[in-house]
Amino acid sequence: MDNQTTNNDEISLKDILLTIKDYTTEVLKNWLIVGIITIAVSIYFIYGHFTFIPKYNAETKFLVEGSSGSGGLGGLLGQFGLKGGGKFNPYKVTEVARSKVLLQKALFRKYDNEYIINHIISLYKLNEEWGKDDESFKSFKFKNNVFEKFDQKESLAFLRIYNMTIGNSDPNKNLLNFNYNDDAAIYRYSISTENEKLSLELINSIYQDLKYFFEEEILKNQIGTTVILKQKADSIQTLIKRKSYQLAYFQDRTLGLEMSTPAAGKAILEKEIAALTMAYAEVMKSYEITDIGLKDTKPMFLKLDENFAPLECTGSNLIVQIIKGILIGILLSSVFLILRKIVREAMEA
Repeated sequence: MDNQTTNNDEISLKDILLTIKDYTTEVLKNWLIVGIITIAVSIYFIYGHFTFIPKYNAETKFLVEGSSGSGGLGGLLGQFGLKGGGKFNPYKVTEVARSKVLLQKALFRKYDNEYIINHIISLYKLNEEWGKDDESFKSFKFKNNVFEKFDQKESLAFLRIYNMTIGNSDPNKNLLNFNYNDDAAIYRYSISTENEKLSLELINSIYQDLKYFFEEEILKNQIGTTVILKQKADSIQTLIKRKSYQLAYFQDRTLGLEMSTPAAGKAILEKEIAALTMAYAEVMKSYEITDIGLKDTKPMFLKLDENFAPLECTGSNLIVQIIKGILIGILLSSVFLILRKIVREAMEA
């Protein structure tokens, strides 16, 4: 029984080796087909090398510290479809970072006297692509940066740019990507475009807008309340000083003697000063509470790296492309010849 099993194993191994030899012979026998396919594939890779467009990669990493409460987040985050309340949620940063509102602010910053979004349209020749379906797009460019005033054509163009920039479901097709590392609590913006200056301008613009939104814009109401309370406290303090000077003047004029008319004026001033002092204490208390709450609520963005020229640039190596072309060409031609042999033998059986 064991001998029979051993013989079967030997026969199977022999068949495998003979099959491999047979297929190898088939490939070598048709060396001309292998050569033609390999040359064709190599030419394709060589052409890809000479038509290769380098991409400039920029990346910004940052931390967000502080922010134990939601503060003014609730109202303003509503425009992004997010709910405020509770402790600071890092995924709020993620959602805002990918939002149309934030991207619109970044894309409509200017450099070289032109909006960033118009630089993208020009760089990627989007006018030509859009103009195939609508002739009016061939000379299109944004002249208005107010989102609410966009006409139908501007809204359509912006939506297309948004999808191209960060809205594509496949991250590899996006110009811009945003990620959050939950373990390290680090946020990361990365961008890859065909123009170095565009990559720099866009990555810096988006980070600044995101930072400003969370550090300043969502807390405007609280900051405004703090400023008003401080101004009110200063005003009351000034009034207390004025009344105190008036009281001192009364005392100096009467030489400290209690006369009816001056005494009445003195009593009124003393009551006013006492009331103002109490009011001042309450206002300062409210100011301190609001200021502490603001500092406790306000997140702080800490940038971990900086982008500057020259940026890292993707490249193409001619020798590597030729080697890839040869290897892939041999592989494809071999698969073709082996499949052809299998089909031929199956038809003859």
